[in-house]
Amino acid sequence: MQPGQDDRGAIWSRRLADEFWSGPVTPLTYSLLAPPMVERMVARPLATAGLDELGRLPVFRLHASHVYVNAALLAEVIGRLPGLVRSAGLMALLPPAARARVRPAGTLEGLPGAALIAGRLLAGERAWAPWQRAAAFEAACARVRRDLGGNDAAPLARPPWALVAEMRRVQDALGDYLAIVSWGVVFAYVFYHLLVELVRHWAPAARDRCGDLTVGLPGVASLEAHHDVFALGALLAADAAAGATPAATARRLRTDRGEAGARLHALLARHGHRLTGRDLLHPGWHEAPELVVGLALRSTRERHPALAATARRKEAVAAIERALGGGPLGLARRGVFRAALATAQRYYVVRENMRYHADFFLARLRALTLALGRRLAGDGAVAEPTDLFFLTFAELERAVAALDRPGEPDAPLAARAAERRTRYEREALATPPAVLDGAAESAPAGAARPDALAGETGAPGRCRGRARLVRVVGDFDRVAPGDVIVAAYADPAWTPMLDLASGLVLEAGGQLSHGAIVARELGIPALVKVEGALGSIREGDTIELDTTAAPSALVPVDAADGRTWRTP
Repeated sequence: MQPGQDDRGAIWSRRLADEFWSGPVTPLTYSLLAPPMVERMVARPLATAGLDELGRLPVFRLHASHVYVNAALLAEVIGRLPGLVRSAGLMALLPPAARARVRPAGTLEGLPGAALIAGRLLAGERAWAPWQRAAAFEAACARVRRDLGGNDAAPLARPPWALVAEMRRVQDALGDYLAIVSWGVVFAYVFYHLLVELVRHWAPAARDRCGDLTVGLPGVASLEAHHDVFALGALLAADAAAGATPAATARRLRTDRGEAGARLHALLARHGHRLTGRDLLHPGWHEAPELVVGLALRSTRERHPALAATARRKEAVAAIERALGGGPLGLARRGVFRAALATAQRYYVVRENMRYHADFFLARLRALTLALGRRLAGDGAVAEPTDLFFLTFAELERAVAALDRPGEPDAPLAARAAERRTRYEREALATPPAVLDGAAESAPAGAARPDALAGETGAPGRCRGRARLVRVVGDFDRVAPGDVIVAAYADPAWTPMLDLASGLVLEAGGQLSHGAIVARELGIPALVKVEGALGSIREGDTIELDTTAAPSALVPVDAADGRTWRTP
């Protein structure tokens, strides 16, 4: 929360945060990212829409090193939408306590109020409308790549006060980027779930094809990075056959003048800003080329996955259009379906590319933090450079100001960082509650057994494989082809590893989370929002997923070969 905000009436939901800010968060990351996100993605847009009172409500809360979002605020916003776009998928983002606050509305109810809000936004914000926002986002991404692309070391040689000033400048630039992103993300959720609702009502026999309507789309940056990794893998087949370690291969490629070396250098120049997690604490690909090489050495796919995904998308569109029927009514439905499909597909790409380009800002902030950390560690203010991730940005500013005042004690700063690091490491291993207002998430229908793990379908499919628990980047090496990955979330930088899996079980996420998007792209089943998966499923358990019929749980079975988890 921001200082002075009153959170009475708030319903703090981790589910909403998990859509874009999964996993544990350090104090520095939260203090740098939360303010511009609140101001540029929430407060200003709501004020422009004439909803100033909502813009003053608290948005985020950091609890047990995890971010929570005020679901009551989102419920207020959804309550102002016309019934036409209040899809079941959009309502499912809300925990039950917040969902109960949204008054049911008829299909056309709320249109006049929504039209008034849209008029205010069109008048007050440049390129707000859905037919303009995607183009504005693409222009913003081009500026980000131009201004923050590459590994410019010049700012890192500046004095401490200049490093702090540069961090503030990058934070402000991130706010400008988020101002463009905000409505693009909203449109992604609205139009994707609207598309699913249209198919559910008009072509129920083909509703199982909805997951394929957005796969194989061009321009998804994280998937392009994925394909680049596997192209490198094809050049490293000899290293893989010889059993070379990723570290040894990466060292060789640093001086390799051949095609493989050039490919790795090009890959890191293009995608090296990718962090291996969703916090500044995690290194980027350019810092850990052995990670990229390791993923490339283990590439197994025999054909380009995008080709299969594109074919699936075209087949799904054709099947649904056939199911819409003939005659004038069928013709009208096809027109509406195609318009919704085109918009949903465009903003689907925006939603996935948002984080890829945000990583440019995070990578620069991480580099500046480490440069400042080396200076403060050298002066004895902290024990090591990474201690700075466990301080707030305000504390960093005060620590730098104190460098000009010799004699002031530095020990409290180091002790504070050490204590927070210990707490963070403990809380990172735990699964915090889904909702903080005391109202527990109600289990979906079908999760009747008390030992069942409730979840939601993220991607359809069937698989059977060994459970492989992935908590940190170091667990990548243990993932073997055919494993079912069990994790808290799936970070975009993990995409090449997901290609090894036969299925995914994720504690976080929804239909537009990265794990669900990639699973659909690769054609593997995914069960998301499975609370407690890491605490209940054991390494090596057998998992049998069948997500073709929208299962709602994983149930343990004591099979002859050990414990097995099945979807009922």
